[in-house]
Amino acid sequence: MNLDLFLVQKVIQSLFKNDVNVNATSLIPLDIPLTSSLKPKTKMKKNGKEKMDEMDEMDEMDEMDEMDETEKMDEMENKIQKKQEKQNSRKLLEVYSTLYDKMNDANVYVNTQKNSGCFECQETAVDIDSQIPRPKSFSSTYITPEILQYITNESKRILTFECKIKTRLIRLHFVIFKNNPNMNDLISHYKVLAHRVYMWLSMISDKSKCVETLNIYVYLTPFEKKIPASKGQAIGPENANTGYTFRCDKQNEIVIYRQEEWFKVLMHETMHAFGADFDDSERREQADEYLKTLFSLPDDVNIKLSETYSEIWARIMNVVFQTYFKSPPSLESRTLYKFKKNIDFYLHLECVFSLYQCIKILDYMGINYEVLTDDSESSKQMVTSFYRENTNVFAYYVLTSILLNNYRDFLPWCANHNGAGLNIFKVKTTKSEFVKFIKSCYKKSDLLKQIVDTEKKVVGDYKKASTNRVLLKTMRMTIVGFD
Repeated sequence: MNLDLFLVQKVIQSLFKNDVNVNATSLIPLDIPLTSSLKPKTKMKKNGKEKMDEMDEMDEMDEMDEMDETEKMDEMENKIQKKQEKQNSRKLLEVYSTLYDKMNDANVYVNTQKNSGCFECQETAVDIDSQIPRPKSFSSTYITPEILQYITNESKRILTFECKIKTRLIRLHFVIFKNNPNMNDLISHYKVLAHRVYMWLSMISDKSKCVETLNIYVYLTPFEKKIPASKGQAIGPENANTGYTFRCDKQNEIVIYRQEEWFKVLMHETMHAFGADFDDSERREQADEYLKTLFSLPDDVNIKLSETYSEIWARIMNVVFQTYFKSPPSLESRTLYKFKKNIDFYLHLECVFSLYQCIKILDYMGINYEVLTDDSESSKQMVTSFYRENTNVFAYYVLTSILLNNYRDFLPWCANHNGAGLNIFKVKTTKSEFVKFIKSCYKKSDLLKQIVDTEKKVVGDYKKASTNRVLLKTMRMTIVGFD
């Protein structure tokens, strides 16, 4: 696993000082205990202990008879909430087991594909501009002229892999901008990465009716996503975007133009390419309008739920891959127990970082979460005056952070609505149901408390900006990755 170690150090220092869930002296501990919600439940036999439990329940009912109506309602709501939490914990375990099985199956499948010559790497040194592979859609809509020029002038080598994944021909082009004196080491490194890319492609493409051929272009440029230098500027593609594709095209292509977060971005774009997300090309639905009643956004902000859905799954699966490949490479040592034991740690790290990014961006715009979620006229006027985006900032940084910080509910929700099997990624419900789920999460008391704490951290970091410049400037969406 590769981390931006300097960024991680700053995040640990700033975000996790008082967090008992994170060991700051050892970023990725090997012996993280299972939380109570992840421990396997053992079924009690019908014995004296169970009878005692039943008697306790009867006592609770007697106590409720003595309460007034308001207290009874509160008590009933608490019981329902606790029951839902238990159900979600069990369902979360099932989802983890499903993802673990999918990873194992994909690993075995891609290993068998190697026998057909899938991972024969074609290596080309770039001598002239025409040798650089370019997609048909190459344009400056998302890619800045500076990055386009850099690709033209600084490309050094191309590594191309070609493989059939369940009848689909998929080409993967890595464009490299550094000369490596040891080409064997370089090719070996990218073979490992290509293996992981094709693992994911075998998972996300399963049973999809989209895409017959796919060309993936990964330009590993050094340009990082950063918040605008001056307040008042709208956050746009140069600050927040890393790739693009086309939803469900038969002859499709994915273009990624930064090394930063390239693997997570590839997952995000494949959610679109294989039609696993919502179709935002359809007419605006009531759900879109209802979402605007939860958040005081300007009328011209187009909330694309497909972007949020693709992004939350990309971040979760990025963590799944980090967790899976953290273990030794043999399947025997890569156990379900180790997988479950570590996945919550990585997700917790991403939750805290995503909330920091969300609050930092709102602060940059001159607003906060309380104002954003307040339906008063004064709040609406304030947000309308200050909120500016030229890309899907709200979908990427705000909605995704809300969902990620409720992943223990989101994953069971997906299992219940999409099915817990092979197609758990593929959305099979309506936007209205998705918005209802967002509504159930966005003002939870524990989330609001975390937001208040994070706002204090952001203010504190700006006061000591000389020591936290990296954390304050970065617009990356994840803290762990293969980049």
